[in-house]
Amino acid sequence: MNKTYDAIVIGGGVNGGAIAFNLAKRGIKVLLLEKDQLVSKASGAAAGMLGA
Repeated sequence: MNKTYDAIVIGGGVNGGAIAFNLAKRGIKVLLLEKDQLVSKASGAAAGMLGA
């Protein structure tokens, strides 16, 4: 099976997820790659906080 994508986003954190989501909303076929679970690293550890 031959799969093709218009864009590949590397990193499934907040930024990568938002980019992939917005590209997909515009009809672009996106492949989102993440080594572990989505938002499992810095995005998940930050819990919405922004340190000074």
